[in-house]
Amino acid sequence: MIKYLFVTINSLALFFYSLFSDGTVSVKGNFPSNIKPGTEVTAELIVNKGSMGGFAKLQIEVPEGVTVKEADSKGATFSFTGGIGKWIWTGVPSEAEFTVKLVLVADANVSGTKTIGAKYSYVENNNKQIVEMPLTEVVFGEGSATPVVNAAEPTTQPVVNTPTVEPTTTAKTAEPTPTIATGDEPNSLVTVSRTITKGATANDWMINLKIKKDGIKGFARYSDVLPAGFTAKQDKINGGSFSVADGKIKFVWVNVPTEPELEISYVLSGTHKDNINLEGEFSYLESNQSKFYKLQAEKLPLFEAPVTETKTETPVTTTQPVTETKTVTPATETKTETPVTTTQPVTETKYETSP
Repeated sequence: MIKYLFVTINSLALFFYSLFSDGTVSVKGNFPSNIKPGTEVTAELIVNKGSMGGFAKLQIEVPEGVTVKEADSKGATFSFTGGIGKWIWTGVPSEAEFTVKLVLVADANVSGTKTIGAKYSYVENNNKQIVEMPLTEVVFGEGSATPVVNAAEPTTQPVVNTPTVEPTTTAKTAEPTPTIATGDEPNSLVTVSRTITKGATANDWMINLKIKKDGIKGFARYSDVLPAGFTAKQDKINGGSFSVADGKIKFVWVNVPTEPELEISYVLSGTHKDNINLEGEFSYLESNQSKFYKLQAEKLPLFEAPVTETKTETPVTTTQPVTETKTVTPATETKTETPVTTTQPVTETKYETSP
C-alpha cells in the first residue's frame, strides 16, 4: 500500500513539474552527412528555449573551405567571419522551439571528413548559460546526403570575452531585475546624450546620440522606443548593426569599438503629435553583469515648416529715347546739255578763170 502511495506521489510530482518547469534548453543540428564540393546545401539549427526570453546568441563553427550564408534567421542579426556564424537576438522568438535555417557553401577544393559545432547562449538568474551541440561529422565528397541530427548537451561555462545576454521583461516568466547604471553610480562614468535637430522635411527629425562608454567591452546595445505611426532609418552606426523590430529602434554591437565615445544617429519620420516622447536606454556589461543607462524621456520638438517666399516680379518696361533716323536719298542731278552751235567763219575761195 505504501509502495503504491509512493508511486502515486511521484507521479503527481512529475505531473506538476511538467506544468511549471521550463524544460531543458537545448540546441541540435540537422545537417547532410555528405556535401559535394563546389555546391550549396541547406541545413538547420533547432533551438528549444522553453520560456527563456531576452538576449540570446546562436553560434556555428564550420571548417576551413566552408562558409555560411543566411537563410531564415528568425529575426536575429546575422554575421559570418573567420569560420564562425553568429545569430544575435535582442529578444528571442516567442515560440518554445524555433528553427534557424542556413546555407552551407563548400569550396571546390574541400574534401574529407570535417566537423561542425554549434552552441546557444542565454541568461538564467543573471548567470550566463551555454548549451552545446555535439560535434557533427560531415563528409565532403561523393555519397548520399542523409541528414545527421545531433542533440545538445547543456553546460554552464565561465564568461571569457564572450557577449553575455541580458534578461528582459519580454519573457513569460519573471526574471531578476538587472542593476541599473546611472551617471551618479560610483565607479560608473557611462553617460548618453541625445541631440534632436530638424531633418530634411517638416516630418523628419535627426536623432544624434553620443555614448561615453568608459572602457566597456564586449556586447552592448542602444535602443529607443519607436513612436506609434513613425518609421526610422539608419544614419551612423559606428560599427554596430541597425534594426527596427518589436517597436524599438536598435543598435547592437557584438564587440563595441575601442574608442571612448560612440556616436550614432538615425532619421525619425512621421506625423508629429504633442504627446510624443523619446525613451531610450543603453545596455552593456560591467564585471560580467548586465547594466542599463536609461535616458530621461524627451519630448519630440515641433519644427516649423520652412516658409518659401514667393516673389512675383513685375516686368519693368523701359522707354528708350527714340532716335530718328533720316534716310537721305541722294538727288540725281539731271543735266540737259543744249548743243552749242558754233559758227565758223566761212572762208570764200575764189577761183579765177583765165581768159
